[in-house]
This record gives sequence, structure tokens and C-alpha cells, in this order.
Amino acid sequence: MATNTQGSQSSEYKTLTILNPPKSVSVSISPSGEIVEGSSVTLTCSSDGNPPVEYTWYKGSSSVATGKTFTLNKISSVNSGEYKCRSSNKHGEKYSDTVTLNVLYPPKSVSVSISPSGEIVEGSSVTLTCSSDGNPPVQKYTWFKKVDKDVQQKWTGQIYSITNIRSADSGEYQLMETHLYRNTPGLKMVEAHL
Repeated sequence: MATNTQGSQSSEYKTLTILNPPKSVSVSISPSGEIVEGSSVTLTCSSDGNPPVEYTWYKGSSSVATGKTFTLNKISSVNSGEYKCRSSNKHGEKYSDTVTLNVLYPPKSVSVSISPSGEIVEGSSVTLTCSSDGNPPVQKYTWFKKVDKDVQQKWTGQIYSITNIRSADSGEYQLMETHLYRNTPGLKMVEAHL
């Protein structure tokens, strides 16, 4: 407002716009809690900044998507990892803290290796080793040997070693692994022959 002895006059109001780079960036995960293979997960990025910001999503150091939200449908173990969001406008950019997606899945690949491979000589030692995936990891490994139409439990553990092997040790061995996936015990069987 301007005033003199002749009167006063008011000007129009003007808007003062403050331009700034993003200063705060955060990521939320929905749904929260355990992430189970086959489900859908949405990551949402929130940020300030003027003019409005653009969003870029990264898994590790690789760009994987753009936009405020990033949805993974039918999520699988390959989607496990660390994610972050970059918020940017023409005045600057800022990254969120990383969030980790830990996808739970049952064992899919189970195999048994025999060492040493090849011929097994009586009196030598043989080691059977199980390899398996799954998240959470397998809880228990149990080895069995087929005897006629029956089976005998031989050992508990991921590695089964037979020392001073005899002809009676020849035969078919079974491995049973016990895992806990989605609070449900499960079994997976694999066979090996000596």
C-alpha cells in the first residue's frame, strides 16, 4: 500500500514461489510384513521439491522403473534385493534410503553329490552332500538307506560321510529335507546310488 497526502493506493497481491530441489525422500512397502513368492508388492516413493519431482527406481545400481509407485506382480526369488528411489527436478536430486525385499519361497532345486566320484573302493571313505535352495533355509536333512522294501534312517545333517565303506553299504540312499515355508512344514525327497 502506498500513501501520501492525497490518499493511498493498494497494489494487487503477488504470489512468491520458492523453487527448491527435493530434500526429503522416503519409500514405503505395501503390504508390510512377510513377502511370499507369487504375491504382489508395491513400493511407493514420497518426496518434496518444487517444481514437482520425477521418480526413478533402482535395484542395486540398475534403473528398473519410473513413477511414484513400482509394483512387482507375482514376485519371485529373483526380485529379492535392495531397492531405492531417486527424486529429481531441475534444481537437484536426492535418493531414498535402501529398502530390502526378502522373498520367501520353498526349496525348488535339491541335488546330492557323491565324493569322490567314480569307482568306490571297499575300505575307502565316501561323502554324500546335499545342495538346496529355499528361503528360509532348509531346517533339517535326514538320510535313509533302502533295505529290501524298507528304509533305515542313517544320519541327520546336510553331509553324510561313510568311512571304511563295505559292500553292505552299497545301495540306494534317500534324503528327506524339512523346511518351514509360510508356517507349513514341507518335505522334499531326493535319491542317490552307491
